[in-house]
Amino acid sequence: SEVELTLSIQEAISALHNTALQRVDRSAAAHGTGVAVPFLDPEVVQYALAIPARWKIRGPQEMEKWPLRQGLADTL
Repeated sequence: SEVELTLSIQEAISALHNTALQRVDRSAAAHGTGVAVPFLDPEVVQYALAIPARWKIRGPQEMEKWPLRQGLADTL
């Protein structure tokens, strides 16, 4: 359901700093580089959470990130 998907996304975002982002940051630092995560900018996250769930997963193959794919279709 839309509520379940939204809650799942919020939980995943909240947990990122505890695991994945720390590993990436440490790994990059070990090689003298930094990592940028523009899609985790708070304004981008808020905007993405406001997009209806039915737009996030679409089509017969349940394509994920549909709004992002459509927005970047001419670029990629």
